[in-house]
Amino acid sequence: MFWAVAGLPVARVRFAVTYRATMDVCGLTVQPSRLRAFLIRNVARRSDVQPVPPKVRRVRGSSTGMRVTLRLPAGLEPA
Repeated sequence: MFWAVAGLPVARVRFAVTYRATMDVCGLTVQPSRLRAFLIRNVARRSDVQPVPPKVRRVRGSSTGMRVTLRLPAGLEPA
């Protein structure tokens, strides 16, 4: 019961905060699409375009922890 009430919400917040940095350190980020890079350079007026981590499709809690489903871009494999 403790996991469902307190542990899972804390784990989800921690996952959301550290996700981008973790994917970058593990080498699972890719260069953004040309459209996204163009928009960052011209609309946001930033010269540096940061790599993009895989998209999170679903985060589910289970009795033993969390299950995260990712959408991996072309060229990345689950191994």
